[in-house]
Amino acid sequence: MSLAHSILLSSAAMLMSISGTYLMLRISLRFNILDKPNPLIPQRTHAVPHLGGVGIFVSVALMLLILYTSRLYQATGNTFAAILPARIVLPSFLALWFGIADDIWNFAPLGKFSLQLVTATCAVSLGLIYSLTGYVFIDAVLSGFWILVLMNAFNLTDVCDGLVAGIGVTTFAAFSAYYPANRTLTLVLLGSMVGFLIFNAPPASIFLGETGSSFLGFIIAAITLSGSQGKNTWPYVPIMLLFTAVPLFELLFLVGVRIMKRLPWWKGSSDHFSLRLQAHGMSKRKVLATAWSASLTACVIALVIERVALVWQFLLIFIVIISSIWISFHLLRWEVNSVHTK
Repeated sequence: MSLAHSILLSSAAMLMSISGTYLMLRISLRFNILDKPNPLIPQRTHAVPHLGGVGIFVSVALMLLILYTSRLYQATGNTFAAILPARIVLPSFLALWFGIADDIWNFAPLGKFSLQLVTATCAVSLGLIYSLTGYVFIDAVLSGFWILVLMNAFNLTDVCDGLVAGIGVTTFAAFSAYYPANRTLTLVLLGSMVGFLIFNAPPASIFLGETGSSFLGFIIAAITLSGSQGKNTWPYVPIMLLFTAVPLFELLFLVGVRIMKRLPWWKGSSDHFSLRLQAHGMSKRKVLATAWSASLTACVIALVIERVALVWQFLLIFIVIISSIWISFHLLRWEVNSVHTK
């Protein structure tokens, strides 16, 4: 796909996402599907619509449908089945509907996890598996676990205006370079996230909601799993981790802090890294710049790590690990008042 086609595709997806997001904003206001104010999070001082994820999903689906019937689609060089295989399409619909239900009825952690488990099981049963060990059952379990991890990691990270949307932009931009077989899908997702970010940047007029964070977590897991064919375990496993470094850091940091505080790790607390950075005095925009820069840096490392010698691969990964540990220790110093959130 040429650069001109790539830009045109992402731009069209962005315009579609702007329309879809605005439509869902009006629908959320009309039916009072709102995220209520949270005293912990500075930017959430009033009720805000939170079905933005539906707007993203609809815009992506419509954009791909238009591609299927247009000349631009012919220029991609892919079959429609290659762009949207069933092992991605069907679980994506499950993630969408389960997320909508969660946004409306606000399920307890066990109920939310059960729905995520159904989504992951559906994906794995349809063949969305990374052949890591060569044993089908073990690989299926590990692949399902990866899906669950990312769905929860993106959900936990989504507590600050524009944070997850910006991470989505950097991730899909990197994906479009690294996964040529999925370039059409990743470029559409990239444009859709940029369009949504126009509404979601501080002060946000609409949130992703459980729908959006669950869908993003699943689709990113699905792309990394489907793109694993022909890849060596090393360095592909570190590459998967680097592409999703910021949400994974959030997940590990939160679980670790909650265990240290003797809190149930599956229950909410105010220990999100974005909230701690704000407690330290950083503005919302500086928090976003920091998190987006970290995501971009990790994605760049993921893109280049296969191109350098083994010793440099280990050195880069060592630097990432040490940096994460150093950041964690600093974050522990910046406590936030204990108010429950995700």
